[in-house]
Amino acid sequence: MSLAACTGPSADDDDDDSEPSFEMLDDCFSEKNDTYETAFSLPAENRFEALAVRLCEGDVDYYQVSIPAGKWLSMKITIHGDGSGGDDLDLIEVNEDDAEVWGSFASQPFERIAWYNPSEEVMNRIVRVQGYNGANDDYDISLRLASYHTGLDCDSFYPDTADDEDGQCNRIMQFPQANTDDHGYWVNHQAHYSNLRREVAYLVRYAAEEVARQYPDTGPLGLLDMSQWDGDTPGRMDGQLRHPEGTHVEGNDIDIAYYMNSGDNLGGYACSSHDQYFCNGEANLMDTERTTYFLAKLLESPNVRVIGIDPAVADKVLPMAWEMEDDGLISQSIRSLFQSRLAYGEGWPFHHHHLHFSWNWESGFEGRDAQPEGCLDPNSPDYVAAAIEADRLSIEPVEAAGR
Repeated sequence: MSLAACTGPSADDDDDDSEPSFEMLDDCFSEKNDTYETAFSLPAENRFEALAVRLCEGDVDYYQVSIPAGKWLSMKITIHGDGSGGDDLDLIEVNEDDAEVWGSFASQPFERIAWYNPSEEVMNRIVRVQGYNGANDDYDISLRLASYHTGLDCDSFYPDTADDEDGQCNRIMQFPQANTDDHGYWVNHQAHYSNLRREVAYLVRYAAEEVARQYPDTGPLGLLDMSQWDGDTPGRMDGQLRHPEGTHVEGNDIDIAYYMNSGDNLGGYACSSHDQYFCNGEANLMDTERTTYFLAKLLESPNVRVIGIDPAVADKVLPMAWEMEDDGLISQSIRSLFQSRLAYGEGWPFHHHHLHFSWNWESGFEGRDAQPEGCLDPNSPDYVAAAIEADRLSIEPVEAAGR
């Protein structure tokens, strides 16, 4: 065993120069972490890496990931091959029945998923690494922790860097998957394309949770394409853009489903009659009240640039906004923004299936730094290094927690 990075002594252990101790195991001939019940518990370090973990032919690997209270955590596997064909590995969260909850599936050299724990207790998740169509390869595990919050305005949590383009609110991060329907949303598009700047994600989460609070028993709202993991337009990594060049960049844009009368809000046409561009009749399938309230909550931020919708959707939500003002659900100032911030008409085709949200453009930055050299301060607010280079990471299995 050898460390790929080192940690400097803390104030409490100046005399402790010992290295972390991990048992190494060649898992090809063992069933130690091959089931949900025997998942390995990964250390909840601010920054943790395990290098050259081996997924053997016909094998699956299970891990328990523990997300501390008030933290965002991402788990990434970096595949040693190109991530396609015989090297194509997937990263999947599973429930207590070993059924897929969600995951990252792509023919790319890495897969990554993320969560946010808003509670005051540690939250455990079980993930499975498996090969697509029997693929196998070595892979690296990377965990990253970061502060995260529930609220409308990111700047209020980072006042010292509110006016800084490199401040934390401009960090492009993977949108954390919802933990329960009470969060009001579900990230249901390609994980590689589900990345927003922190402040945009805060606002979207806030608006969805407010709808769920105002209208009990509301099904989660589908969050669709955002930006690619590096802030580029989704599809660049596959050589085929999913949106016009220059859009959905820097973590500023997101496509979001409409709320539907059926209660299935994960993505569907707002109208029963449509062509490939617009609704041909009224938006009769859309839940107008919930959609209007969601738009009102988004418009509480002064940084909304524009929200693109179908003309038939506009015909529904504009009068509903007046009704909500009359009923005291939204203010006059928010209702007036339905006139100035919503965009619809011949210049906005393809929005009969979803709305397009765009922030006042700011430059984002992708926050995953390269592995630093030398010893790191274990008290650093950003991360603590605990990198392990070995053929196999082995940690005592824990009893898997149900979801």
